[in-house]
Amino acid sequence: MFILPAGGSAGSSGRGVRTDAQGYFVSYYPNETSEYSVIVKYEGVSVKSRWFRLKEGQRYDELVLVLRDLETHRVQQNNRVKARLSVWLVNPDNGHAYKRIKCDSWEDAKAKAAAENAYLVTINDEAEQKWLEAVYPQKMFFWIGLRVPKKEAAWQWDNGEPLTYTNWINAQQPESVSVGEGEVPVAMEFFLKRWTTIGPESPFLPMVKHAILEKEDTLAETDKVTQ
Repeated sequence: MFILPAGGSAGSSGRGVRTDAQGYFVSYYPNETSEYSVIVKYEGVSVKSRWFRLKEGQRYDELVLVLRDLETHRVQQNNRVKARLSVWLVNPDNGHAYKRIKCDSWEDAKAKAAAENAYLVTINDEAEQKWLEAVYPQKMFFWIGLRVPKKEAAWQWDNGEPLTYTNWINAQQPESVSVGEGEVPVAMEFFLKRWTTIGPESPFLPMVKHAILEKEDTLAETDKVTQ
């Protein structure tokens, strides 16, 4: 929300402006006599008032601003998000296609990958890791196709490939888990996209709501985009 003096810009926001939960102004304190205009922005929709004159410290209680077509904007925004999530992005270096999905858990992500004849992403080298960081820069966790194996078991990706490259958050590979503890899934963390284990007791588990899928058969896809 912005209160702009005549000749001002949106960069000069603030000025003691507050609203209640219903959007009613509860305070604003003009600090000089001038012409003012009020701009309200909410969920990408904005509205601007006409210019009006206030003296220093004066109230103006007759201003009503209406955000029009807010629900339409929400629907359109939701459709845009769904469209982005449905697109496979092709890595020109290996010809594989990738897609970001929403999911409830690592198991749910794996099931959704199988439903699309894909698998949770396998990261084989630094170049692939950097490409993923560039095309999925969002500050969020992503499940990947790796789990900490049980003791005596070999490290491998969910699609069966051996682990040949790592990018652990603390530069040290986690120890294998004991028999009976269950394999611990791995995610790319939200900031630097380094890998970290997310076990059932991890405080970050509720935050992991996305995964990256990968598939090799890209020639048959008609909805792919090359990045």
